[in-house]
Amino acid sequence: MIVHMTLRKGETAEDEFKRYDAEKQDTKCHPLEWWKVNESKFPRVAALAREYLAAPATSATVERLFSSVGLVKTDDRPRLKDSTLVDIMWVKENVFE
Repeated sequence: MIVHMTLRKGETAEDEFKRYDAEKQDTKCHPLEWWKVNESKFPRVAALAREYLAAPATSATVERLFSSVGLVKTDDRPRLKDSTLVDIMWVKENVFE
């Protein structure tokens, strides 16, 4: 499906977000349906919604993380606390990659 998206001339992303934020939301409408109808009004915000409302097509990311945890938490480290493991994994995912 191709949707014609128009950016308002001279409008910043912040201006668009303010318009979106001021829009009265229909709480009974499914979010994906709402975006289908309103995508052309808020093209930048719609791009963010697509990124964050979409379900991943694969579980590979989760499987990769689970595998990484298995490499860190081994029988050689029986006293490794869960909180320390979380910290190690956070550093691995956010600093080294």
